[in-house]
Amino acid sequence: MLRKKDVAVTIGGTKAARALLEIADIDQIYTGKIQDIDAVINAMADKTFDADVSLVLVHNEAGGVAYAATIQALTSGTVVAVVFGGGETLARMNELKETGCPAIFAQGSHNPLPPLKRKIDEVISWDA
Repeated sequence: MLRKKDVAVTIGGTKAARALLEIADIDQIYTGKIQDIDAVINAMADKTFDADVSLVLVHNEAGGVAYAATIQALTSGTVVAVVFGGGETLARMNELKETGCPAIFAQGSHNPLPPLKRKIDEVISWDA
């Protein structure tokens, strides 16, 4: 959807996340540029890259919270953490609250898109 509106999409992810995205979208119809998350963070730190909006996917482990806090410190744009997963979700939401990073919870289901899209739209104005 964003690429149809000529929005440049850059995805930073771990090796496993990048592999899943590359398999899921072989022709890069939806994903655009896929890079190592540390390379994206380094480019932000060097001021050679910034993003208007960064969505940080946070699973059960605390590493996603650290990535969200780091990106929030480096970018001039909006950062929203999307928390998903099982038992540690409340802990991740509380950690993000402490960092001041807006966070939304994505309920796991077979089709999380409608409620997740609504939550993201509540936090981000796409008309900007």
